Amino acid sequence: MRCLMVEEANHLQNNLAAEKIRRGGDLRVEAEERRTNLRLREEQDATYRASLEADQARESQRQEEEERLEREAAEAERKRKEEEEAQERAEREAAERETDRVRMRPEKVLPLGDDPEKVPDVAQVSSPPFLRHSLLSLFCFCWVFTVHVDCLFAVTM
Repeated sequence: MRCLMVEEANHLQNNLAAEKIRRGGDLRVEAEERRTNLRLREEQDATYRASLEADQARESQRQEEEERLEREAAEAERKRKEEEEAQERAEREAAERETDRVRMRPEKVLPLGDDPEKVPDVAQVSSPPFLRHSLLSLFCFCWVFTVHVDCLFAVTM
């Protein structure tokens, strides 16, 4: 009987050793699977972070481009308004100059009056009345011609 027990004990020991070896192998496989899963998860996390950073960089560039375009549009609008205002100001000033010129013409056309008194040691030049009248007529003609030419240029511009 004792032999039987020893044989059974040896058999149990062998079974336990085989089981231990099998379990040890399973544990090694499980540990390797855990390491593989951890490495895979770390690689996926790294890929996700890289993708997220690339997306954020693209979004940042898109926003910068959008802001640049908005600034350029605002600058173009500001320049356009400045040009319009300058054009309006120039037109207004031209109209004011024309109004002033028209208003001042009659004052310039006023008769010259009589010749000044004779003063000793001063040379005087007098013109006959018909010549004075001719000069006044010439001045009026030039003024009318200038006004009409200015109006023609203003219309054609």
